[in-house]
This record gives sequence, C-alpha cells and structure tokens, in this order.
Amino acid sequence: MSALLGEPPRPSHDPHAPGMFSLADPAHVDDVLTEAGFDRIGRTRADVPMTYGSDAEDAAAFWLTTGPVRFLLERGDADEGELRRRLVTALRPFQTAAGVRLAGSYWVTTARK
Repeated sequence: MSALLGEPPRPSHDPHAPGMFSLADPAHVDDVLTEAGFDRIGRTRADVPMTYGSDAEDAAAFWLTTGPVRFLLERGDADEGELRRRLVTALRPFQTAAGVRLAGSYWVTTARK
C-alpha cells in the first residue's frame, strides 16, 4: 500500500472504524470479545514469511484484486496501469526463486465461551 499511496497506510482518526485497522488495538479486540460473551482471551504473535506470487508481475496482479487496492480503483482517482507499474516496481526486490516473499506478522487471538 505504501507503493500505491506514496506513504504507509494509517488508521483513520477513529481506530475502531471499519477498515484494515479496525481490530489493530488489542484492548478493543478484548472489549469486542468480552461483549460477545467470551473470556480467557489470549494472543500470540506469529511472524511468518508470506508468498504473494511467482514473480513481481504475478504478485502485483494478486494485489490489484485485494480490497484496499480495489477501493483505490473504484474511487476513480487511480489508474490501474499506473498502480500495476508501482506494485511491480515495489515488489521486484522481494522476488526470489520461491516467489515474492514478504515478512508478515499476525496476532493469533483465542477466547472461550
């Protein structure tokens, strides 16, 4: 997204608004789960490599189908060809024999009801 926006994506002013950062605040996740009747909430960080395509062009094609990028395109202020070019350029340094590999990190959240 940084390659497309020219800067890293940032949460909206309301960190609980719908979107890609809506569950970024662990305390908010705990509140949502607690309100839904869950307890014994825990989380574990999982750092994993992610493969997005066989090469930069393939990975760019994938990213052009994702929600955040579709949002930019459907807003009408972005050209798909230009976004594809930016993505390929940004992803090329991460191209390996195993595909386009990026570091990833997730929070695995567990709870009981």
